Amino acid sequence: MSGISLNYKVRTREARNGFLALATADRRELLDEIGSQVLTWMLLNFDGEKTPDGTQWEPSARAREAGGKTLQDKGHLRDSYTYQVDLASESVEVGSNMIYAAIHHFGGKTKPHVIKPKNKKALAFGGVVVKQVNHPGSNIPSRAALGLTQHDEAEIGEIVIDFYREVLARGSKA
Repeated sequence: MSGISLNYKVRTREARNGFLALATADRRELLDEIGSQVLTWMLLNFDGEKTPDGTQWEPSARAREAGGKTLQDKGHLRDSYTYQVDLASESVEVGSNMIYAAIHHFGGKTKPHVIKPKNKKALAFGGVVVKQVNHPGSNIPSRAALGLTQHDEAEIGEIVIDFYREVLARGSKA
C-alpha cells in the first residue's frame, strides 16, 4: 500500500472466548438473583402494607378492629409468594398460587372483581354450609405488593450488567 496506512491486529482469541462465554453462560444464577431480589422487594412492600410505588394500602376491617397488619392475620398469603426460574424461556416469574391473591392485588371495585354469590342470594363457604351468610358481595380495595418501579427495573438492569461483566472477564481469561 502506498502513502500512509494503519495496521491494526485484532486479537480474535480473546474476543472469541468472550463471545463463547456469553453464549454458554449458565443464566440460572442470574435469574435466581433477579427472582430473589424481586421477592425481597415484594415482602418489604407486604410488611410495610404498601404498593411498590410507596402508596399505603387501605387497612382491612380486621386490622382496624382487631389490630395487626392488613392481609397478614395468619400470613398465609404473604408466605405463599415465591419465584420460579424457567431456563427454557430464560425468564423468572414471581407470584402466589393462592386463589385469592389476585383479588387482593387488583381489588374488587370494578364489576369483574366484585365477589358475589353466583346462584343464590348469599355467599356460602366450603363444601358444606354450616352457616348461611346474608352477604350481597364485597368490594375489595386493591392492595398490590408485587410490581416494579423504574428504580427497581434499573437495579435489575445493573444485576444483569454485573453478571455479564463477570462472565466476560472469566471468558476472556480462558
